[in-house]
Formats: sequence, C-alpha cells, structure tokens
Amino acid sequence: MPPRKTPQKRKSKWDSENILTDPKSPLATADLRTVLSNPLAWTTLNIEERREILSLFPDMAHTLDADRDNARPNFESLLNDDGFRADCAAYVENLARGKHDSEWLRDAWQAHRRRKAGDFDEFLVEKFETDWMELPDEMRSKKTQKAGEESYTAQAESQEDEEAKRDATPRTEPWTDLVGEMAPENPTHTRSHSLLLLQKLLNLRDAASPLTLVLDNLEQPARPVIAEFIGRAKISKVKVILLSFATVKKPKDVDVVVTAAGKDLRIVVKELVGHYPATDAAQKPSQRAVIIIDSINNLASSAASTLSGFLSSIITPTVSIISIYHTDVPIILPKSFNEYEPHPFIILSHLATAILRLSSLSQEIDRQKARNRAVQEPEWGLKEGREGVIVGLKSKSSSGGDSNVVIEMELRRKSGRSVTENFILAPGQGKLGTGKLMLLTDYSIFAAPEGNGTGEEEEEPQSTFNLGLTDKQKKDREGIVLPYFDAQTDIGAGEGGRILYEMGREDDFDDEEDEI
Repeated sequence: MPPRKTPQKRKSKWDSENILTDPKSPLATADLRTVLSNPLAWTTLNIEERREILSLFPDMAHTLDADRDNARPNFESLLNDDGFRADCAAYVENLARGKHDSEWLRDAWQAHRRRKAGDFDEFLVEKFETDWMELPDEMRSKKTQKAGEESYTAQAESQEDEEAKRDATPRTEPWTDLVGEMAPENPTHTRSHSLLLLQKLLNLRDAASPLTLVLDNLEQPARPVIAEFIGRAKISKVKVILLSFATVKKPKDVDVVVTAAGKDLRIVVKELVGHYPATDAAQKPSQRAVIIIDSINNLASSAASTLSGFLSSIITPTVSIISIYHTDVPIILPKSFNEYEPHPFIILSHLATAILRLSSLSQEIDRQKARNRAVQEPEWGLKEGREGVIVGLKSKSSSGGDSNVVIEMELRRKSGRSVTENFILAPGQGKLGTGKLMLLTDYSIFAAPEGNGTGEEEEEPQSTFNLGLTDKQKKDREGIVLPYFDAQTDIGAGEGGRILYEMGREDDFDDEEDEI
C-alpha cells in the first residue's frame, strides 16, 4: 500500500499585525475582556514581553508582587475594574469600525492637527449657532472672531448703507466708557452659561421662551430692549409682527402692524394668524415669527378674564410673544371682574416663561453707592412722593450713560426651575446694530469685594466643610416661627424680659416648694 499523505495544515491568514487592525478580525467579535483575563494569555509570554506589558499599566494597583521577578496582573481585580471593561469594549468597537486601519489613523491624525490649528472652528461655530444660538465673543477663537467680524460687517454694510451716508461723523461708543470700569473677567462656567441663556433669548432661537414679559416704567422704558429684539430678529430673518394698542406710527424694521385697540379679540386673532409664515407639516419650518405687544396693560384692563385664553390662541411652535407691561400704569379692572380671580399681572407672571425687569444703569449705580455708604437708597419719579414729579432727573455724574439698561432676567426651564441673573445691555450704535452684554457683577462698582482678611470671611472657622448657607437656606431660616416669639410684645416698657414656660404632664411640680 502506498503511504497515506498527511494533509498539510492550512496557513491562517491572520498574523500579529492584521489581526489587530483588520475590521474582519476575529477580535472584532470576540469577548476581549475574557480573552485577556485568561491566565494562559500571560503564561505564554516570555519575561521581556511581560515586563513591557506591565510597564504600560497606569499604576501598580492591579499588579501582584510588583517589586519581584514574578510580577503579574491581578486578573480578579481587573475583571471588576470599570475602566478595563470599558476600554476592552471600546477597542472591539473601534476595530469593527476600521478605526485601527493604518490609512484611517493617518487621516485621523491629520484631521486632529487641522482641528488643533483652527481650520474647522468656523464650521463648528456655524453649526452651533444654527442648532442653538449665537456664540459669545469670549468663547470664540481669534481666527473665528476675525471671520465672524468680516461676515457681520459685510451684512451690516448692505443693510445700513443709507444710515452711514446720513451720519458720516464718527460716533463714540458708550461701551468704551464701560470697558474702563469693568471688573476682570470671570471665566467660570456659570458666567458663560448665563450669557448664553440671555443671548439665546434675545436671538429668538429654538423657541427659547414662548412668552417673554418685559417689565418697564417711566424711569427705564423698554425701547432699547425691544430694539435689540427687533435688530437680532432681522439678522436671523424672523418675521416681526407688532400688535399695537398704543403705537400710532409703524416702527423701523417691523414687518407688519396689527391694530388691536377697540377691536374684538376674535378678529384680532384671525388677523394675526393671517400674517404667520406658511408652514408645512411634513417639513421643518423654515421661518419663525415674533409678536411684540406694545402695551399689555390695555389688554389686561379690557379683557382681564380672557387674557390667558387670548395669549394661548396666538402662540404656535413657530411664533413667540414679547409683551411689554408698564409697572407704573395701573390696570383698571371692569366692574364685572370677579374679585376672587387672580390679578392679571399675577396671571401674566405665571404664564411667562421669561421675565425681564428693566432699570436704568445710572440709577442702579447711585443705589449701589448708597448701599456701600450704608445710607438710604435714593428714589426717582413717582416713588419720590413729591407733588408734580413724574419722571426723575438723570444723574449727571454717572459714567455709565443713560442708554445702558440693567436687565434682571428670570428664565424658567421646562422642569420648572428658574434661572435668575442680572446683566447690562449697551445698545448697539455702530454698523452691526446689535448691543453688547455683560454681567452686572463684571461692572466694577457691582463686583463682589475680594477677601482681604477682614469682614465675614474672618469670622468663619477654617474647615474642610462648607459651613455657609445658601440663599434658599437663609430664606427658610428667616421664615421659621419660633415658639413664643411674639409672647413678649405686650410687655410694658421697663418691665424687662420674661421666661415663659408651659408645664407638661411629665413635669413633677410640688406646691410646697414655693413655701420653702
């Protein structure tokens, strides 16, 4: 018989290189954590390979006999380590996606270097502003700031060509006076987050606030803030509709004016809806609209009981409302108004998703100076209580300028939590048209004093725990009513204090003790 030929073993197509880089590698579907935790995977290595692997460990926490020649991984602790589990899963996933291929790695490192150099900053900023809101200047890179300034300048020049020709004299920006008194920037996350929220609200991005309530008075009208809303709406190509109760002449940059004074609200609703941008249910709406109510006091006086229903009927996912409420104009309720119903202002405050309380920067500076001197704060206008005084005189000594507005923002999230912060708005007077924002605490006179070894910081003991109270805890502490707190209010003068005590059932009282 001829000798039987032994079949030759088929050579595997996987070697030590392609098994670690090919997306079709068996490792792409294997349980890598179990494979590496097998003791046989360690015993098959020589001494040099073992030392090389142990040198790559971040620390010796998972190494047994680390200072000896028989040092080895602690497989029991590795199996319970979350980092080891996550890294094994990430490697298998990246291997299956081809992210360990040599060409992919070369392109990835090249893209990494380009991104580090800032080649993609303009694209990322544009995508962020399209999805969210306008990015503040302090969060932009120098390269993106330059490109953004050029694009904004070109857009503003085309929109305000006539205004530039009409006023050829150079203007002095009031913001330059503010910069000199600004406190150093605080690059904390809270500061940037607060500025982003107000920027998103002013830009009318993604229905940040369906109903915004602007509270103004004679001392600080809402005109600068409304002009800021309208200017940013024109840049974002948002249709501006003015619901007029007191405005006679059509303002600049307003697309449509709907007169509502003396009209039936049902007719007003139909007229407003007729000016809404056309929407397609199958597609994402391409244009948004904003309704500006110049004086909601008139609406609250004439239709107090139907106020909430009217506002709900004109709000849509693509339409938001900005209403102005004059705090110093009283609302005259009709005789038919139910006295048990809440006041219209309470209803508006409850419905509003954002409330902007406005005040003059020059007056706030004078108030802060009075607080710093521990004297009574000054009042202006109607609050002065002087006969014939309606509007207070502006302070001439203030360097902030009368055009700058202090905004106290109260933004309510969908979860019900409210975010409050104070800002300063300097209305834009240049070619760009948009104003500039800063936190009130960034202004020097409102900045919190730094710890200098005196004051309240010295009274607190040094501890690893935070022994201070939050604002909510302080408010809760003030609201606690102690027992017998008002028991001594009727005591006459000169009688001194008394210790009040009520005896309980457990008290053992002997009448004869008083006779001793």
